[in-house]
Amino acid sequence: MLTSLNIIAPEYKSAFAGAIGKLRGDSITEEITRGAVGLRRITYIKRGAEPKPNKLYKRLGKNAVVLCSESTRLPEGITRFCSDSFSGRLCVNMALETLRRLDSPEELRLGIYDPEAAEADFLFEALKLCRSPVAVTCDILPYDRIRRLALEQLGASAMITRNTRELGDCDLIVAPTRICVPLPIKRSAVVLTAGAPYVGLSGRIYGSYEPILPEPLERLSPPELGAEYFGSALYTLCGMFRLGSLVPTGCVSLDGRDRQTVESLRNLLDITNKKAYNS
Repeated sequence: MLTSLNIIAPEYKSAFAGAIGKLRGDSITEEITRGAVGLRRITYIKRGAEPKPNKLYKRLGKNAVVLCSESTRLPEGITRFCSDSFSGRLCVNMALETLRRLDSPEELRLGIYDPEAAEADFLFEALKLCRSPVAVTCDILPYDRIRRLALEQLGASAMITRNTRELGDCDLIVAPTRICVPLPIKRSAVVLTAGAPYVGLSGRIYGSYEPILPEPLERLSPPELGAEYFGSALYTLCGMFRLGSLVPTGCVSLDGRDRQTVESLRNLLDITNKKAYNS
């Protein structure tokens, strides 16, 4: 059963009301919903400066893993669930759907940055559409297997390398895990990745996605949690791997100001393609 935690600080209209609230102390409510999965929703009403750890330990136990918003401050011993695996799948799915809609995907300079070969199969699908993409990885073997299979079945080939400099000329870079090292990315490049990079990068970086969960799961999702995050818990903790085939309706930049749909991303890359062709 999944457990979500929502910590709420009530707003008081006056200092007197606030003083009364502090006298009442913190309170906890719990609701259990059963459906495709079981969900235990815990709401903690915080009337002091910080949640009382012992009160949470008593309800959750120590070493608990909970679903909660990224801004929630948790006491030591309670951990926020976090995984990039589902986001990596959404990243790849959005990239593939965009490539399939391009006017001339074979002309696009595609780069894949996947140090741990988490999504090596993406290369095979990309080779159906793009001419000579480059894959940068530390784990060469899985990518080399895919390259050989594609050469045999599709007559297409790719560059497999450990050298990140090969990404410098790419128009679209797909990084299905969080980027941890500086990369030589040009300013005009579009980067789809699984979460905010740990380093500063050039380019247009999109690190979060907007999937639409199946209706029974969407109804189950706590309103304070986003669909990508809740879907990640279902995918990772509940083994709902079928969610890994979802194509997001949009991707969002790191600052939240730039949102692209598959169609608008296609238009952006088509313009890039035409500029490169005419130059």
